[in-house]
Amino acid sequence: MNIAPETAVTLAKTCDNIVGIKEASGNISQIATLMQLADGCIDLYSGNDDEVVPILSLGGIGVISVFSNICPRDSHDIVAKYLAGDVKGSLEMQLKALPLMHELFNEVNPIPVKAAMNLLGMNVGPLRMPLSEIEPEHKARLAAAMKAYGLKLAEQIGFPVMIKAASGGGGKGMRISRSAEDFTENFEVAQTESVNGFADDTMYIEKYIEDPRHIEFQILADKFGNVISLGERDCSIQRRHQKMVEESPSAALDDKLRAQMGEVAVRAAKAAKYESAGTIEFLLDKNKKFYFMEMNTRIQVEHPVTELVTGLDLIKEQIFIAAGEKLQWRQKDIYITGHAIECRINAENPAKNFMPCPGKIEYLHLPGGNGVRIDSAIYTGYTIPPNYDSMIAKIIVYGKDRQTAIDKMRSALGEVNIDGITTNLDYQYDIITHPVFQSGNITTGFIEHPKQNMPVFLNYGTNRLVL
Repeated sequence: MNIAPETAVTLAKTCDNIVGIKEASGNISQIATLMQLADGCIDLYSGNDDEVVPILSLGGIGVISVFSNICPRDSHDIVAKYLAGDVKGSLEMQLKALPLMHELFNEVNPIPVKAAMNLLGMNVGPLRMPLSEIEPEHKARLAAAMKAYGLKLAEQIGFPVMIKAASGGGGKGMRISRSAEDFTENFEVAQTESVNGFADDTMYIEKYIEDPRHIEFQILADKFGNVISLGERDCSIQRRHQKMVEESPSAALDDKLRAQMGEVAVRAAKAAKYESAGTIEFLLDKNKKFYFMEMNTRIQVEHPVTELVTGLDLIKEQIFIAAGEKLQWRQKDIYITGHAIECRINAENPAKNFMPCPGKIEYLHLPGGNGVRIDSAIYTGYTIPPNYDSMIAKIIVYGKDRQTAIDKMRSALGEVNIDGITTNLDYQYDIITHPVFQSGNITTGFIEHPKQNMPVFLNYGTNRLVL
């Protein structure tokens, strides 16, 4: 089934981060599938502060612009009102969707409409306004109100709490507060990171669970109210709250718990009247109690893991849903078979606190073979720019069980050769071969507690010296 080019353009406008190579390895399949379904009649551009760089040009109906960071609830109506010139109506819908911002908005009136839209996450065209343009007295009052309200919420939830950027991702804008005394400092640091990284100072507070597992459930939901779960992904291996290794199924879940968490994920998507591919994320503690963390209203970097164990193409399913099609799958059609693991290959130096390492790839060799998948846009001679996320490739493997998948990933990582830049390739190899990872008893604290788990290495990529 194909979709009209103009429909593809409309879909792309509501598709987070689809333009450019900000996360090329994560979204290149999204772009390619959209191109395929639209017969290639789209121009895509990636822009930074200094230039607009053409990425793909295939017959071109026009340049796609992106509406990102729009509140998922009623997002289509919000955008429609804005595009129709009903700025006030669009703002009112945002206020209804965000009660906390509504309260703060009332407290710090008057704020110009554009500034209010910015504070409420409306990242749409000319309404996007840097915080520096807000009147200083209004900004100061808003900042004080947000910190006071945040502390109030933290005390209600109970310390420790996690302070998180509402528009964040990749571990940015996140800080742990363990008491009322350190809350303000951590809130300000997290908020500053959020403003610098996402041009949005909206924050939220949640209970911090010590050393949990990070378990997320992939769902598909159409406009007819049909929602299905495609099983879980275990994303517990993280550095600075950013995922490094993802696998499915999780070694921590039995059939009963998997069914229970999957049912909650489906109910959550239905309650939000969600339409598209999405992910419901949970934290699982040592007692097998799980806590809702967030919902990612987009396709995720680790979607190939789910595709390999279910046999579904999530990108196509997402686009069909956005085009108004009814889900062709029911829950009873979904089976999880085998085991899949994904390793993110980043241009970064683990020995220097994972410092990004852009540069030119002088030579590249990537693995292949049965059960090995590579998602990447890099090639020999490609220069990795400093403007985007450091991830340059994803290696995904599939095996009949977890140990087979681990063995296949170890072989695949050992075959990769990327000359000219520093990567986390060796670090990923050490994770996969580590006894704790092999046992399956992993938590989000695996990397953050190197004395207990990961060894410290010097001169990564050349001489691996264990301390």
